[in-house]
Amino acid sequence: MVNPFLEGLSLTRALSDRRIFLVNHTILQNVPTKEDCHLCAPMALFFEDNTGSLKLIAIQLFQDAADDNPVFLPSDPEYTWALAKMWFNNADSCVHLTIAHFGFAHALMEGIAVTTNRYVHLVV
Repeated sequence: MVNPFLEGLSLTRALSDRRIFLVNHTILQNVPTKEDCHLCAPMALFFEDNTGSLKLIAIQLFQDAADDNPVFLPSDPEYTWALAKMWFNNADSCVHLTIAHFGFAHALMEGIAVTTNRYVHLVV
């Protein structure tokens, strides 16, 4: 399915050349949400092209393979591909905000900041 987007390489060759990257947001699977709100746990496949840029070549919105869980490709209709990218970006933002931003910046660093402040006041 992704061969047309690999600039003439086979998937096996692209993998062995380390030009394929997978972003897997499995951590979002089964996260409870408000009623009538939906959150997917997508996977996205990226390819490093000949210019060194990463290109998105496939998105699957949920973890389990099923008939109602297709793999979306850049060759899909324009708005279908755009919506798949929007759902992936939403999930990616959720992971970034909760883990990278809140978890590492606020929850982790707050303790270090408080401890440092208290220690400096004791020394001075």
